[in-house]
Amino acid sequence: MNDQEISSLLTTAQAISRECIECDGPMCYTKNPTKKCSKCHTSFYCNIACQKKDWKEHKQKCTDIKKTRKTIADLGKDADQFEERKALNTKCPRCHEEPMQARVALNNCGHAICIGCIHNWYAESQSNALDEVTLTCPICGHDSEIDIVDQIEERMFYYERLSDWFQNPISRDQRRRYGELALSENEKLLTIKISNSVACNGFFFIKARILDLMGEQQEAMHILEDHCKEEDFCDGKEDGEATNPNSLFELLMLKACIHQNLEEYDQAINIYFDKLLPTLDEQNQSDNWNIYRIYCRAARCALKLGQYETCIQRCNVVLKFHRHVDEIYESKALSLKALGNLEEAIETMNVGIIYETPGDDKNTAHLVEVYQELCNIRDEHRK
Repeated sequence: MNDQEISSLLTTAQAISRECIECDGPMCYTKNPTKKCSKCHTSFYCNIACQKKDWKEHKQKCTDIKKTRKTIADLGKDADQFEERKALNTKCPRCHEEPMQARVALNNCGHAICIGCIHNWYAESQSNALDEVTLTCPICGHDSEIDIVDQIEERMFYYERLSDWFQNPISRDQRRRYGELALSENEKLLTIKISNSVACNGFFFIKARILDLMGEQQEAMHILEDHCKEEDFCDGKEDGEATNPNSLFELLMLKACIHQNLEEYDQAINIYFDKLLPTLDEQNQSDNWNIYRIYCRAARCALKLGQYETCIQRCNVVLKFHRHVDEIYESKALSLKALGNLEEAIETMNVGIIYETPGDDKNTAHLVEVYQELCNIRDEHRK
């Protein structure tokens, strides 16, 4: 989809009917609200009085759509700021390897040290029970201004974000290139922290997550099976090295997501509902968010399995919690279409165009395409 096609579809989105939505004013259920919040474009009102009544609650979640669009449009434009400094030397000043097969340039002076020597540095600090590691350049004597692991982690997470398709305008080839860069930084961290089992568990988890984004699901699952055992992600370990309280949950979510991407939908659903959902409390706000995540993914599985009524039920659970959700309106509409409820499917996509992701123009354009396809099918049936 090129820029001209997106622009044309967005023009259609701007003119879409609001007859199927209600005013967001407190206790007002007026259909076809003519006004919308000019800042976020996600709340709609029948008049200014309703908008004023809703402001106290709405202002807590109101975000600037211009900033959202700019954030999406600017994604990746600051990549040069995250690039590692060009190394001033080709020989490691500690072990004298030349050329260095894997190295990191210190951020303040630009002198590079091979990954093996950096690993030894950290291993020595751990044996001396040091909480912080100050790396002094063997060439010029400068101390590193930023912990070198933090420096590599920052680059890894940045490149991982650029490899994700979500609200990302860059091409698939570019996303893959950034995924490869993220994996390169991840390998450095695994080498440096190889003697720290807890840290390595986390880095292997991230490696699997990056591989999943790159479409390498089989390799991602092998990483999890070989290096991320569920018992290692539990809290309160006897040796005191407890991981993040949400680690086990996120590990299982990633496994389910990989199964889903491999089209192993039954296995994904088993993890969602047998392993994950029973651990959550609907009364807990943070758990509530995770319940939404589970139902959102499980709805897509149900659609793929042809379980259309189940898909609609799960979509309704998600939309009751949050109405700005990628893909959920489409999943519900396609299920309605499959069940013969074409008019309701069209109305669902109409609502999706209004609510789903008003700051993500590419996604909105896709929703309009689906809406138009459904309308065309209806028109063909009427002939």
